[in-house]
Amino acid sequence: MKFPDKESLLSRYKDYSDDEIIQILKKQKSYQKEAVEAATEIALERSIISNEQELKSDKYNLGDTSGFVLFPRLNTAEQAEKVLKSLSRILYLLAVVPIIYALLNYYGGDTMKAIIWMLIGVIGFVLIQGLVKKKQSGFSWILIFLILGVVSYFLLSSNLIRVFSIIDWIILVISVTVIVYSILYIRFILKDKS
Repeated sequence: MKFPDKESLLSRYKDYSDDEIIQILKKQKSYQKEAVEAATEIALERSIISNEQELKSDKYNLGDTSGFVLFPRLNTAEQAEKVLKSLSRILYLLAVVPIIYALLNYYGGDTMKAIIWMLIGVIGFVLIQGLVKKKQSGFSWILIFLILGVVSYFLLSSNLIRVFSIIDWIILVISVTVIVYSILYIRFILKDKS
């Protein structure tokens, strides 16, 4: 496959917005040398950057993203918002689980357990709301401790520890890990956006 030369890239990039040029410069390791050179020339013309040395700053040096990264850095605010909404939906669905369990306990005649589980569900919703809507990343740690506490309480109060098989433990550990990862990734996105 033949790549376009620098001149054809220059004419193409002239129609690009400043944000699109900045994205090329931020992801320069993903582009051919000619593409980065053309984007740099346009950025200099438009005073997006003052000199080529600026490309070595942290703003444009996102590092090599081809390897393993625990929390991938998102390129645009729009992309970050979409991922944030997706992860928050997972957490909201998670907060419904104790409420459903509360209703099952209530209809089973155990009002005290129903109240406890309902409170846990409501507290979960409030914490998720604070984390996602108010963008308070401090709620992430409280939410993680709540989830770990709830899982521990559920295991101890229902005597499931004695009857769990290896596969049950593996599923539980993976589930809790995914939930904690989602919360920490939301925290990362919120801190990265600020």
